[in-house]
Amino acid sequence: EEVKFLLNLFSSNNLNHLILGVSGGPDSMLLSHLLNKYSKIHRLDITAVIIDHQLRDVSWKEALITKKRLNAIGLSVEILKLKKYQKNTGIQEWARFERLDILSIFAKSKNGVLFLGHHLDDNIETVFMRMNKKTGFWGAAGIKQVSSWRGTLLFRPLLSYTKEMILKTCKENSINFIIDASNLNEKFERVKVRNFLQNHRNKEKIIKNIHNFSIAVGKI
Repeated sequence: EEVKFLLNLFSSNNLNHLILGVSGGPDSMLLSHLLNKYSKIHRLDITAVIIDHQLRDVSWKEALITKKRLNAIGLSVEILKLKKYQKNTGIQEWARFERLDILSIFAKSKNGVLFLGHHLDDNIETVFMRMNKKTGFWGAAGIKQVSSWRGTLLFRPLLSYTKEMILKTCKENSINFIIDASNLNEKFERVKVRNFLQNHRNKEKIIKNIHNFSIAVGKI
């Protein structure tokens, strides 16, 4: 069904290029392997784009390692650097918007659709944080599988899959990835929320309820 949807998406919008935002983590590396196969089957151009946020000393080295891994499976890769961080907002929020801006501009220049590796756990964390901040109905709908950013179509094909499923698939297919140390740092709100949900004694029930709530609100 997702393959049919993608083909219709491309043909109806005269798009012919897959642009993949890659962090080097398990989600985007799995998506890279899947879209690489998909592009060959359907004869579509594909470019992986790695964003160097320049926030950690090892970020450029990690970007080069990821580029090498993607080149090894035949993917064309671009590494783009963000401008230096300006302390006028939260660092993760700043990085998110800057990353989306530069990826969408690149995708538009290639007449392509932008793909990101967000998964089910990301959506649950996002909805939980938005509910805590009382962002209202639109916020409670969570991350959308298909959306747009500054006029660029954005697709998240892994949104219905859990992090556990993604890690298992990477292991089964010997897909190497990098773990960003900031994903373990509890000074960031998302990491705190992630640890809270994962360590809660009613984890499965809470996650299921948030997921179902998000789907219901999204439909409305």
